[in-house]
Amino acid sequence: MRTLFFVLFVAFLFAGCSSKSLAPGSVADEFWSAYRDGRMDVAKSYTLSEDPKKLKLIKKIEIVRYRFGEIKKEGDIADVETTMYLKSRLFNTTEQVRVDFDTRVVRDPDRGWRVDMAETKRRLYPQLARKFGAAFGKDIMTIFKEGIGNFGKILEQLLQGLQKGAQEGR
Repeated sequence: MRTLFFVLFVAFLFAGCSSKSLAPGSVADEFWSAYRDGRMDVAKSYTLSEDPKKLKLIKKIEIVRYRFGEIKKEGDIADVETTMYLKSRLFNTTEQVRVDFDTRVVRDPDRGWRVDMAETKRRLYPQLARKFGAAFGKDIMTIFKEGIGNFGKILEQLLQGLQKGAQEGR
C-alpha cells in the first residue's frame, strides 16, 4: 500500500511539473532560453506549431540575452513584453542591437500555454528590420567615409603626379 501511495505521489508530482501548467511568462522564458542555446527540440515543445520551419528565425542573428517586462493577459492570449539583445553574424561587429517586441503566448486546451511563433514573428521582424537596417546603414556610412578618404588621397597623389609631369615637360 505504501508503494502504491509513493508511486501515485511521484506521478502526481511529475504531472504538476509539466509544461502544461507553466504560466505565460515561464513558457516565454523556457522557449527563448532553449532557442538561444540551440536546443530546437525543446524550443519547439513550447510552441503551438510542431512545424520546425515555423520555428526558425533569421539564421545570422544570435540572441545574446533577453529579459521580460509586463505580461498583458486577456483570456487565452498573453503578450509578454520582450527585450532582446542581438548580435548579427553578417557584420564584423561586437555591437549588440536592442529589440523590443511582444512574445505572443496562447493557451492550447490540450497542452497549456504555448508560444504563437507566427504572431511573435509578425511583431519581431519589423523591429529587426528597423534596428539592423540602422546598424547596417551606419556600417555602410563608415565604409563610404573611409573610401572617400582614401579616394581623396589617391586623387591628391594623382594631381601631384600630373603637376610634376607638367613642370618637367616645360
